[in-house]
Amino acid sequence: MKRFWQACTLGLLILLPLSSQASRQITDQTGRQVTIPDRVDRIVVLQHQTLNLLVQMNATDKIVGVMANWKQQL
Repeated sequence: MKRFWQACTLGLLILLPLSSQASRQITDQTGRQVTIPDRVDRIVVLQHQTLNLLVQMNATDKIVGVMANWKQQL
């Protein structure tokens, strides 16, 4: 019986992190289905409008890259 509970506990510990990795599926502008994790840690900015939004949302610490020509888009 002790082994049964040990196996249950081990299984629960293995499966627990999988449940915390939630995501959502959206449709992008071209009609493709894209899966986005609920927690986003890194962002690459491709348009200056997106950069403005991230500044307003106080999420600049998550930006890891921007387009080289972002100033030309202004």
